[in-house]
Amino acid sequence: DGSVAPVCLCGDGYTLTGTTECVLSTRTILYTDQLNIVKVELETKREAVLELGDDWMEVGVGLDYDQLTQTVYWSDIRFQQIVKAKENSGKPVVVRANVGHPSGLCVDWITKYIYYVDDDTNTVNVLNNN
Repeated sequence: DGSVAPVCLCGDGYTLTGTTECVLSTRTILYTDQLNIVKVELETKREAVLELGDDWMEVGVGLDYDQLTQTVYWSDIRFQQIVKAKENSGKPVVVRANVGHPSGLCVDWITKYIYYVDDDTNTVNVLNNN
């Protein structure tokens, strides 16, 4: 009949399962012990500390990850700043300094806005991530 079937493709870091569903290639979880960010591969239980360089985290508490850009975000209550870095090769970059007591953090994966809680002012704040 000459018709062509559609072909599904997945973005980086995703694998096509079946014919129409993309899932993460490697399931991982990140956590902070306040001094380091640790990545755990759920299938193998292998843990690895992300290499961020010296003096980038003193008391890290808020943590999020953008799968699309492979960027880790964290807040540090001692340095009073919000920082980001590419997972495998990025040097940390301060997104915002002097943010009080940034205890919680999340990144909107669509708008890329960063939301954080400041315990000093009891507020939820938003940052443009550009």
